[in-house]
Amino acid sequence: MQNDRENIERLSREIDEACNHPELYKSVMICPHTPNVFQQLGLKDLPILMSQNHVRNCLHEKGKNPRWHGLDKSDLIGLIDQLQSPALVMDSLNNDYSIIAVTSAVDKDNFPIIATIRCYGEGQYEIATLQSNYLTSVYGKERFGNFLDKHVQANTLLYVDKEKVQRLELFSQPQLLQAYSF
Repeated sequence: MQNDRENIERLSREIDEACNHPELYKSVMICPHTPNVFQQLGLKDLPILMSQNHVRNCLHEKGKNPRWHGLDKSDLIGLIDQLQSPALVMDSLNNDYSIIAVTSAVDKDNFPIIATIRCYGEGQYEIATLQSNYLTSVYGKERFGNFLDKHVQANTLLYVDKEKVQRLELFSQPQLLQAYSF
């Protein structure tokens, strides 16, 4: 438990630093290790990094810029736990090197929070360039039912936690997953 608290405190400091004293090309470490569920799907055990710029975009109030996601700092800190046990994991339809994790958390608008992870990337962390699994996007997904339908039709689902999917349905849009029996 000490290690979990230390990771949360570290990530909180790094998020504050990214917002208050950003450095070009520097990354924030979301997780020091790739969670087991992703390793079982074939990812290497590498840190999961995210650019400071994307951290700021995730936390910026939603607006005209589609990269502003309106998440809270607690949503990003929650990724430490959410990525340990996602509701769904699927291959990206747009990028052969990325996977998508659907968390069991929702944003302020009750949209499921999803995270896109580029497998086997690298990032600048502290004073070194690290091999990593790189978090390229985190946001609440509007029209999630349509998004999921495309992935089911394309047969890209890699992992499903039925209990988490059912809980997610309770807290998100009512039509979200009614058509699927996981």
